[in-house]
Amino acid sequence: MFGSRRKAHKRKKNQRRELMIPSAQGDFRPRKQLRNKGLKLKEYLKGISILQQYLHISALGIAILLLMGGFIAFAFASPYFELKRIEVERESARFDPGQVEAALSEIKGKNLLFLQKSDVETILFERFPTFRSIEMEELWPDGIRISVEISQPSFLLENTFDAITSVMTEDGVAIRRYADESLPRWKILQHERPIQPSTQVLSPDEVQFIRDAQTGLLKGFGIITDEVQILWAARELHLVADGRMTLWFDLNIPLIDQLERLAASAQEIELSTRGFKHIDLRIPEHLYFEWN
Repeated sequence: MFGSRRKAHKRKKNQRRELMIPSAQGDFRPRKQLRNKGLKLKEYLKGISILQQYLHISALGIAILLLMGGFIAFAFASPYFELKRIEVERESARFDPGQVEAALSEIKGKNLLFLQKSDVETILFERFPTFRSIEMEELWPDGIRISVEISQPSFLLENTFDAITSVMTEDGVAIRRYADESLPRWKILQHERPIQPSTQVLSPDEVQFIRDAQTGLLKGFGIITDEVQILWAARELHLVADGRMTLWFDLNIPLIDQLERLAASAQEIELSTRGFKHIDLRIPEHLYFEWN
């Protein structure tokens, strides 16, 4: 009897434990479900917030694009940005600002937003060869300011065709017919027509070639040139030294090659001690000369 009560008591205890377990599990599931629902609600609200921000940004972007499109349409269609005013800064008395303005009249009315410096340079360099450089500044909304650097007088060029001497710029452009004895005098042969003012006779590279040849002979060999002769048709340069020796150069061959040819042969031909009629440096890998 006593034993059966103990068993019954154990069964009741076990039964209570069994009842407690389902009860605890039953409590946990609803809480987990509530937590999951809370997380989903949080994500949903976050998604709505992101969507609102996106819509706000999109609306702002659309507004900016519309404003830009409106401005571009206005810039194209409106005469507000059309070129009307041209100012020319005069730094030299050798050109008339009015002539520059007249030359640029063909670009008046062009939209300033699309006017390029190269448009101005193309017109002015072709019309005024003595212009060395050109700067352009926009004067919004409808003007530009032009400043010009003029090539300076550099040497005299006597044309043996008509014995007329022209003042030349450092870029090889004839300025005027005038003999200024303070400038070096060069001669041009085989130029079978008069040289007109504002004419490009020599290229800037050719002028530099001649100057470098004179400097190279002086520094490398102690030869001082007395006279510069340019053979126009043959594209040759003849430099006369000491009034008797002439050195022949080809304007189409790099100067350094021709001077190196002279340096390599100077000792063999007794350059510093013998008298020469001419030394021909034009032929690659050869040097031709004639003694007096």
